[in-house]
Amino acid sequence: MRVLVPLFALLIATAGCGDDDEEEVAEVEVEVPETDDPEEADPEEEDDDPLAGLDDPEALEAAVPTTTSALDEDVDVPTRGCAFADEGAVKLWQRPGVARIVAIGDGFAIAGYARKEEGGEELFLLTQVPGQPATPVLRADLEHPLQQARVAAPALAARDGGHVGLAFTDRRGQVRYARVDVTTRRGNFLEVGSGADQRYAPAIAFRAADDLVAHADGSGDRSRVKLSRVIGGTQLGEGRDLTPDAGGATCPAVAGDALVFVDHREGLSTFYRVELPDGAPTVLRATTHLYDPVAIAPVRFGEKWLVGYTAVGSAAASAVGLVVADGDRTPPPTAIVPSAGYGLLHVDAAKLGEHVVFAADAPTERPPESPRRVDVRVATPDGELGEAVAITGPETGPAGASMASVAVYEGTVGVVFRGADGVYLRLLRCDPGGASEG
Repeated sequence: MRVLVPLFALLIATAGCGDDDEEEVAEVEVEVPETDDPEEADPEEEDDDPLAGLDDPEALEAAVPTTTSALDEDVDVPTRGCAFADEGAVKLWQRPGVARIVAIGDGFAIAGYARKEEGGEELFLLTQVPGQPATPVLRADLEHPLQQARVAAPALAARDGGHVGLAFTDRRGQVRYARVDVTTRRGNFLEVGSGADQRYAPAIAFRAADDLVAHADGSGDRSRVKLSRVIGGTQLGEGRDLTPDAGGATCPAVAGDALVFVDHREGLSTFYRVELPDGAPTVLRATTHLYDPVAIAPVRFGEKWLVGYTAVGSAAASAVGLVVADGDRTPPPTAIVPSAGYGLLHVDAAKLGEHVVFAADAPTERPPESPRRVDVRVATPDGELGEAVAITGPETGPAGASMASVAVYEGTVGVVFRGADGVYLRLLRCDPGGASEG
């Protein structure tokens, strides 16, 4: 028999004692083994246990495959290109879902949603050292799961070598956030927003001791982007609405020290930037033919910006475009993925030296439900693209790879993607530009 208890319950009793202005800790339910008599459980003993409120270690370990893939750091990398640096795709999670990857510590952290066989949704967080099995950090059943398939991952960002910020949304449109210690598995989920448009992931940034969480609010008469400040990573502070007065705002994403979002319209849409934490929205550049819902992947090189985005191309087919914003210079878009099929696509990006690595969905056939592959491409700061390396899915099992996220750790590029039967990781080496170019 199993019972439900609050995630990170050990911290709920201590957070904000005596502070009437502090937000009440929101609870996320997870399954843990039932004790012989729950009422006789010793709270002091639980407080000493860094796993209190989480699935027991054996249950967490059982949820994570133990497969590995050796890393080859000496693989030949083409100019303005990538090459696989592993032995094949590694399954990170046993159930399919959409995930996000960031560099942290001595490798990567990966967070995702997954659909359970018996229904419902779970949230998971792992760490992974290239060439070693993944290490589970948490797994939580969502109390209010989304009924339809997810098209956006949880938000994940590395604060330092041992802590990540993790934000997720639920069916009620609530946005919950925790700063998680990946070693002790401690964290404290707060409700930081409401009215979330589930088609867009939240976005996380850090300034001094505080954490910032942006989300797309679709509950009103027009779409908005709202920013919450989490003081010290544990207490909800004052938030603000970043939406331009004369338009809407959606799809927030962090690039360097700024937040980028879109005023999405049927005709001409506008990318905005906000210098964090207190800047006002300013126009980055405009473009047309954005897909709805749009996905964006901005990267910043000083005052020059590259933004990958999902688009509607020729014959109304789906595509992934790339625009450059460099002061008054706004060259026409180029195609990361040309229009070759229909349906929802996705794009993500990570900075690598003087280049950018994009990971984008690409249709394998024209019908909207056709399998996807992930095209990995390198771009220069001027938007010049190299040849694509395709991830088509795991070597064994059903074909297909989609909803990829990309991160860079010490020159190794990690691409996590959704497969038909789980969440997978591929490792690559790509051209960082600079001395290696030319």
